[in-house]
Amino acid sequence: MIALLIRWISGHPLRIIGLVMGVSVLAALSIFDVHSRSFRLQVDPSVSRLLPASDPARQFYERMRILFGADDVVVVAISGEDMLDSGGLARIEAVTRGLRAMPQVQSVVSLATVPNLRSEGDALDMRVFTRAPVATASQRSALLADIAGNALVRDQLVSADGKVAAFLVGFRDIDDEQFIAQGMTARLREAVAAHVDGEEIWITGSP
Repeated sequence: MIALLIRWISGHPLRIIGLVMGVSVLAALSIFDVHSRSFRLQVDPSVSRLLPASDPARQFYERMRILFGADDVVVVAISGEDMLDSGGLARIEAVTRGLRAMPQVQSVVSLATVPNLRSEGDALDMRVFTRAPVATASQRSALLADIAGNALVRDQLVSADGKVAAFLVGFRDIDDEQFIAQGMTARLREAVAAHVDGEEIWITGSP
């Protein structure tokens, strides 16, 4: 039986090619909408789609997202001559406020939101990094030392040379397709540009 099938296939190559092409066209039509010119098949690798709605791990994941924000972030960075002088720190605060004001944004992590925990006698100073005094050389040196000694901040939220500051932006339930459709990259750049003075702006990542 198999030998007969092989003999028939080898004797009718054009029919076989036509059959394969027909099946391929039908398969393509099933995943591509010719009217909207878009693929019906979409891949969403997010954890919220991989876990069943009734799974305890999914419920725990959703609670953590509500408490701590999105699990994927977009990284926004600005570069200037000195992001750790008084002017640079003020711009970091302004950019943070501008990003937080966007309705799609759920959270922003930057030097303006992370406390620089310091013990001063019996008191604990919990001011954020951007509120550190930098008017004198000794004050600036103290800030640089605090950043250098904090692995969660050094080269994460500010470069070692103090010329690049980063902002980790979390969004409110927006997937990659919505992110692109709403032009979020351009909106982020616009929000940042309103508060900087000639600094370069970089944006990377997706929600």
